[in-house]
Amino acid sequence: MNEMLKKVTDEAIFRGLDVELYYSPLTPETRIEHVLIPELKLAFLSEKDGFELKDRRQTILDLTQYIDPALTEPQKDATEFNSKTFDTLLGEALKALAQTKKLHDELEGHYIPHMDFERVQQKEEEICEQILALAK
Repeated sequence: MNEMLKKVTDEAIFRGLDVELYYSPLTPETRIEHVLIPELKLAFLSEKDGFELKDRRQTILDLTQYIDPALTEPQKDATEFNSKTFDTLLGEALKALAQTKKLHDELEGHYIPHMDFERVQQKEEEICEQILALAK
């Protein structure tokens, strides 16, 4: 799918059209998930959830109908397992990040009220003056 989206993008740009690209948040350097060509009122969307075209007419062309089942069927069980495992692990990672953020905020609540930013600024100025004095 990614290769097809790249080809659609390249052709649209070659024809002078504006193109909106939406990349995978997990691999934004390499993976295009959606391509929109507003001037043509055309969108190519992957199967990823969480992306909606609001206030736009939608014609959906399911490109999976062009996939040869003989090529994908042998991998169906592994693909489903990998997808479920990925979703589970991503969910656990997000829970861990949320807990980490909570603990971080709690820790900041203990030390930030006791920080003397004016004194830090004064110390910075003193050190800069000492460095400049040595440079003379």
